[in-house]
Amino acid sequence: MVDKLLNDASYRSYWRGYEYFKEGRVKNIQRFDGTTYSAIVSGCEDYHVKIDFAHPRKSTCDCPHAEGRRVVCKHKVALAFAVSPEALKKADDIMEEQLRYQAEREQREHEQYERIKKKVMEMSLEDLRDYVIYQNRSEEHTSELQSHHDLVC
Repeated sequence: MVDKLLNDASYRSYWRGYEYFKEGRVKNIQRFDGTTYSAIVSGCEDYHVKIDFAHPRKSTCDCPHAEGRRVVCKHKVALAFAVSPEALKKADDIMEEQLRYQAEREQREHEQYERIKKKVMEMSLEDLRDYVIYQNRSEEHTSELQSHHDLVC
């Protein structure tokens, strides 16, 4: 049931709601039945949020983004994470995977930098100068070709 509400949230609202939950901004959670909850979620102000997992369109929040509209705002998402360990686990897994991917990418970039640095340090000054001149000529040639292509096309 939680999935329907979370799937209707925008990417931005989903991840901001996740951050709000992690920052402890969800307070005074009340459960009315198995599918309806309310809470105060602190943003710029304290917002009153009510979510109904059985009828997500009946969910409300008095924030400027969602008030009077059927929008799943970050405050609704934060409350959903507060009451659904399963949804939170999914988001945690996605976040962990993203952080792992980012760390691996940064590691690859660092290794590439170290390889290039090692090669440059092994080059003679003359070879380094020739290489820089060659690269600049190649870039100028590519730029000239692109300009010619733009004129023709």
